[in-house]
Amino acid sequence: MRIINPIELAISKEFNEKFECNKVENRKNINALQRKVRENAKRESCLFCGRKFDGFCNSHTIPDFILRNIAVDGKIRTMNSVLNIKLYDEEKGIRNAGTFRQICKKCDGEVFKIYEEELALKNIITDRMMYAIAMKNYLKMIDKRYLEIERNNLTFQIDSIREVKDTDLQEYLDAFEKTKRYYKLNKKHKYRMIVDKLLDYRVPVAFQSTVALIMDLKGNIINDVYCAERSYRVEELHICVFSLSQNTRVLMFVNRDYKHYDSLTKNQMEKFSLNELLSIINYIIFLYSEDVYLGCDLSEDTLKQLFPVCKISLPEIYQNNYFDKSKSEIDKILRRDYDLRKRKDIPNLLSEKYKIVIENNI
Repeated sequence: MRIINPIELAISKEFNEKFECNKVENRKNINALQRKVRENAKRESCLFCGRKFDGFCNSHTIPDFILRNIAVDGKIRTMNSVLNIKLYDEEKGIRNAGTFRQICKKCDGEVFKIYEEELALKNIITDRMMYAIAMKNYLKMIDKRYLEIERNNLTFQIDSIREVKDTDLQEYLDAFEKTKRYYKLNKKHKYRMIVDKLLDYRVPVAFQSTVALIMDLKGNIINDVYCAERSYRVEELHICVFSLSQNTRVLMFVNRDYKHYDSLTKNQMEKFSLNELLSIINYIIFLYSEDVYLGCDLSEDTLKQLFPVCKISLPEIYQNNYFDKSKSEIDKILRRDYDLRKRKDIPNLLSEKYKIVIENNI
């Protein structure tokens, strides 16, 4: 799955200042565009059961009870609390955080309950739980790609972006269908667990998504995300940070058919101390994804320290557009930007230092 964000192509470094000059009117125009995009991207049937339905279920990728565990007064921070792009919200209510609309209410309520409760996430993570988590991740990305394609159609009409997004969409659809078969047939050991930790404290982070690692722990490129060959497939893994009532479950797993991660094994990861392991996962989350949610109690200083890494996931905004560069130039930039050995450059929000202090009600 390629790294690109089409709406960001319209944003220059002066965008925030221009946006503020006519904030109310700009916000109205953006909201109108988003409604039109959502309407055009609307599907007619549930991707899991195939039944047609009149209304969408507003499904959460991250279970809403996880979000409540890091929320303050029903609000959580988005990645934009770090990036500060005026186009996006810095906070969201739990109801609207990390949602997608691709399945019916019946499937949303029945299929994913296998992992969407506290007790399940404190016990053994089964094969079917991994399949359910992976399906949710793919559904979110499918929804995101549909929206991006329609946004591109309504605004920029950039053919190269449309081609990349269409390829991405088909890869996610294929991955979802494959994982759905695993789930329905109750297949064994089709996913490989790389990290599974139950921490005895609650972290101020909630995350559940796919990540296509570009570089491994030794500095070798393992996913060539800008490869133009149609036969080349970028392979993703799944990472979860589930903040529970008293604990945190941290997971990393991958489809066994994927070969890019053969060098990344559970035995290899277990060689790290717990804090080092959490530091690696923390760095990957902020380096690769915008779909992370944060507790509102984090200090502004902590958020500022995350910015240099978080901005790498948005190359079109931050003057790092790869499309006008040679293959050797791209490889050099990727090795510089995605080196996991720089993980100590940012606060490790998964460490006990940043835990949420839980008040005991007497």
